[in-house]
Amino acid sequence: MYNALNGYQNGQHAQQRGPMQPGLGYQQPNNAMVPQFNMTMLNQPPPGTSFMPPTLPHEPGRQAMPYAPTGNQQPAQQFQQPQISQTAIPPLMSSYTTTSAYSLPPNHGRAGFSNDTGIKRKLSIERSESEKSGKVHEDRKRRGSRSPEDRKRRRPRRSRSPTPVKTARTGPAGGSVTALLQKSDRQEEEIRRLGAELEKLKSQHGLLQNEIGTLRSDKIKMKSDFERANRSLAAKNTECENLKKNDINQKKQHEFVKTALTKAREDAEKEQKRATEAVEKSDAILSELDFLKGRNEVLVKKCEELIDKNRAMVDTKDEALRLVEAAKKEAEIREHEMKMKLDHIDRLEKDLSIVHNKEILWQRDREEMSRALETKDRLLVTERGILEKEYKREKGARERLEVLLKKENPEEADTFMGLELLNRTLDTVKTEIEEQFRILRETALPYQEAGPSNARSEFRRALSEPLI
Repeated sequence: MYNALNGYQNGQHAQQRGPMQPGLGYQQPNNAMVPQFNMTMLNQPPPGTSFMPPTLPHEPGRQAMPYAPTGNQQPAQQFQQPQISQTAIPPLMSSYTTTSAYSLPPNHGRAGFSNDTGIKRKLSIERSESEKSGKVHEDRKRRGSRSPEDRKRRRPRRSRSPTPVKTARTGPAGGSVTALLQKSDRQEEEIRRLGAELEKLKSQHGLLQNEIGTLRSDKIKMKSDFERANRSLAAKNTECENLKKNDINQKKQHEFVKTALTKAREDAEKEQKRATEAVEKSDAILSELDFLKGRNEVLVKKCEELIDKNRAMVDTKDEALRLVEAAKKEAEIREHEMKMKLDHIDRLEKDLSIVHNKEILWQRDREEMSRALETKDRLLVTERGILEKEYKREKGARERLEVLLKKENPEEADTFMGLELLNRTLDTVKTEIEEQFRILRETALPYQEAGPSNARSEFRRALSEPLI
């Protein structure tokens, strides 16, 4: 496998490289050959060209004929940079591949090619195994289509190998003539092949000249780019110096900030420790608060229940107190009525004494007393009915209150029992007074008929008797 000429390679692949970029390559729209460059090529002088044709393998009895273009050309110094080579290229001929490597000589203008210096170009020819197999296959096909005479006539001319064809000598001069004829045929065929290759090399020579022109224009552009890059580099150098100065100041500030940052980090770690301790304490307090909250909720429920019970007890107590106050008021009223009745009895005694003192006015007093007794009887009967009704009503209420107090509060039951005893005492006093009035009426009636003096004495005696 051999490398081909760079110009032909770049011409085939120019459209795939895209537009020119500094240090990478340039695209020629007319399918010209443009090699790739780097920045080191800018320091080189304009390239010259020299051409070395391929050398043919030496055959016995034939001298190699090197080809060199005509013209007065000065040999140029050969240098190695840039060296351009490429492997993946299309073949120049159907059954051959080529390889090329050339170097652009410095300080050489638009000079022609040189045979000694310049671009070295090798063209070596060999058959590939695939082409050999293809040709063998084609030979086999031809072998079947030709006649025996044709095959016998064509067989010596088909071989192109440089080795001589061995033939049987028929006479003293027959073998040499056959060899010379075969050799002349081979040389003619080689001349035709070399002529075709020469035409191709001439076309490649024109392509290389176009490439050199393109390279010169690229060099001018790259020189301008290089100068512009130098100017920008100088600006960058000044800027770099300024940046170095700023870097020193920044380093000082960085050290100061670094020390402050370490101090701040230490303070932050201390604060973090304090925060963790505070968080732990707050967690403990929150857990305790949650426990107290749950206990307080239970206590609140119990307190609400106790408040409801206390409210009910207060309501019952207030009701009992109202009943006691009402009973007290009624007892006071009855005591007042008893006092009034006692006062009334005293007045009656005075009246009786007046009756005893004034015997003359007895009849009138007797009539007044009878009228007073009748009115008193009526009042007593009415009051008795009223008192009996109130007594029954209060007795039922008292019994209900007793049962309620004994159930709710046994301690207050004793107080209520005292009130009950007082009511019973008042009832007893009432019955005794009524009994005394009844006895008084019964004792006064017979004495009214007997006389005033006896009536006064008996009336006084009845009133002076103690209550039962």
